[in-house]
This record gives sequence, structure tokens and C-alpha cells, in this order.
Amino acid sequence: MQPEDTPRFQDWAEVYFKHASKHMTRPERVDDLLRVVLRFWGARPIREHGKIRIVEGEPYHDLRLGDVVADPYWIVRFEDWMEARGVASQTKNQYRSVVSQMFKLAASPPYRKRTGILTNPFAGIGRDRTVERTTTVTVEELRRWLADASYHIRLALAIAALAPKLRLHNVLALSPPLE
Repeated sequence: MQPEDTPRFQDWAEVYFKHASKHMTRPERVDDLLRVVLRFWGARPIREHGKIRIVEGEPYHDLRLGDVVADPYWIVRFEDWMEARGVASQTKNQYRSVVSQMFKLAASPPYRKRTGILTNPFAGIGRDRTVERTTTVTVEELRRWLADASYHIRLALAIAALAPKLRLHNVLALSPPLE
């Protein structure tokens, strides 16, 4: 297909969001990421509506998926745009991932004929190194927290201290023991 025969990023983002939101617990995070990346790839909104804000100074290129396949230099422009915005490494990686996932879906068998996308131009694009954040609590702070906390909060803090890699939703799903 010619680039002009492929879906606009603006339109494909809606298809991608519907697909992705079925497979995750926090689809609002993808929604937030899409809103930002569409400031580069998508069309300028006609008017502000709900969460959609017009951000002055953003390029709003109104591209189609096929434009990036035909001219991969768009990826370099996207990288330059993120760099100029002063985006942190982890956030850049998230932006790259959401656009890559859009292309992955477009190239998947159920959509390939409709989109004309056979390849993911973001496949193999490197990711920035990220810095892991470490936060420590003093013994005094912990004692003050625990003094006022309910039983299930004390239990969650104990589990978090013993297994810091637990996901937040697992800790919040804990319930006090039946008495």
C-alpha cells in the first residue's frame, strides 16, 4: 500500500487503545501516553474536549502509519522531539513502546490487510538506560507510621519490607485475616 492508503495515527490510536485496554489493569496509563505521542504523530485537535488539550508549540504532523514505514527518518525526528522536550529516559522508553505496540498490532494478521503494515519500524530501536530509584525510611518514621496504622496497613508494610518487588495492586488486595 501507499502511505496515504494506511490509517492515520489519530485513527489507529483509537483501535490500539480499545485492543490494549482489554489486556491491562490500568488502561488510563496508555491513554495518557497516547495523548502525548499523538502531539507528534497525530493531527492537531480541532478544539479542546475533555482530556484532549491543544498544546501550543507541538508539531501535530498528522501522519499515517505508512509514512513511517516509507520514511524511517520520522523515527529520528520523533527522538529529536522527545529530546527537545527534555523527556526522561524511562518516559522516552514508554513513548517508544506505545508507538511500537501500535505498529505491532497493525502488522498482526487480523489487521495486516486493513492497515497495509507488514513490519514494525520500531522493532530493534534501542531503549535508554534508566536509573532505579531507591527510597529509604528512617526507623523513627516507620515507627510513627506503624503507631497510627490499621492492622491491614501494618501487614502490607511488613510484606512490602520483606518483598519490595511486589506489585501495588497485590498489596492493596490483601485483606485482614478472618477472626
